[in-house]
Amino acid sequence: MIILFAFLTIAVVQDFKTLKVSNRLILIGMIVAVFYRFFSNGLEEVLKMIPNLIFPIAVLYLLYLAGALGAGDIKLFSLVGCFTNFKELAYCMGFAFFWGAIASLIKLIQSKGVRQNINNGVLYLINIVRGYYGEYPEADNSIKIHFSLEILLGYISMVLLKVMR
Repeated sequence: MIILFAFLTIAVVQDFKTLKVSNRLILIGMIVAVFYRFFSNGLEEVLKMIPNLIFPIAVLYLLYLAGALGAGDIKLFSLVGCFTNFKELAYCMGFAFFWGAIASLIKLIQSKGVRQNINNGVLYLINIVRGYYGEYPEADNSIKIHFSLEILLGYISMVLLKVMR
């Protein structure tokens, strides 16, 4: 889907420039998806889009509350769901988190406070197990990643997997 690829690429550029993804971009993308689905197979196809739109919000909301994901990242996953079926969305999300783990590991290794960052992560996970869902300790900007890039890479990986089958 070239259209979705274009929207995700623009989102990555925005994220790198401003550290945010424009709600306007996401809304325009969702409107384009509605028209695309409607003119492909009618209203029934548009209605099939709704669970894919809601799924990322429902599943990733706790990560947002914890500060591990931004609202724009979740909305980008919803945008992906507007253009894809549920299976493709799930693959995209899985691949995005895979790429995010690799990017985070690279950033962590490159950072100066590796030990402190690992300690913060372990303590945070312990608190979650204990039932405290507070915000993750503020990370140094040098180790933060632009997750929109990983979402784009997840989408590309999903498309390549689909083509290779």
